[in-house]
Amino acid sequence: MMIIAEKNIRNLFLLAFIFLFSSVNGQVSYDINLGYSISIGGNSNYGLLNPGNGVKLGISRLSRLEQSNVSWMLGSSLLYSGTAVDTRDSLLQYNTFDDVTFSNFLDISFNTGIQYIESITDGIEIFGALNLGPNLLKITNFEEKGVIENYRLEMKPSVEFGYGLEFGIIVNNQVIISFHYQGFGTHDVSVLERRENLSFGDITEYVERRNVKLNQIGISLGYRL
Repeated sequence: MMIIAEKNIRNLFLLAFIFLFSSVNGQVSYDINLGYSISIGGNSNYGLLNPGNGVKLGISRLSRLEQSNVSWMLGSSLLYSGTAVDTRDSLLQYNTFDDVTFSNFLDISFNTGIQYIESITDGIEIFGALNLGPNLLKITNFEEKGVIENYRLEMKPSVEFGYGLEFGIIVNNQVIISFHYQGFGTHDVSVLERRENLSFGDITEYVERRNVKLNQIGISLGYRL
């Protein structure tokens, strides 16, 4: 089952790569953007796996339909964030372990959608966009190390379907300032929980599934090629 899942993930990335660089009729341009994202409503049914604010990097290929304000959009983005600050503070307040390593969240998404552009004055355009597509979420290990016991959570990658909305302005057909919302869906994550008793050498492990929600709003600065 694990081999099949990994193969499906590889095929997903290959398919998205082909889509991104495939030729589509119309005037073609590329948008590159970097922004700051704020976690909203992102939580899990396991308190330690709560994503916080992060950084988002994206690239999109736009093919403008002839004699139209509409562009067909294919793109990919990468979101990197740490554990939410309130989750970290809450745990550390009562923690008795010597060393704690919190999880980081890496999400890679591939999407397709449409963008509508309207010129409002010379050199200034406004736009709105909607995109849909799959995303891959990888959460790094959570670890606590102490004198008596070590504790670790190991999360497997998961794939979920999400969507995004974006609004903004384009200056001189080059500089882009935009606001975005990205809903990455509720990921069903496989979690291995491992406890090691250092006094007796006992190790206990069990696997369970946890839901992790990842939703972000933010602002980005970009450049159109």
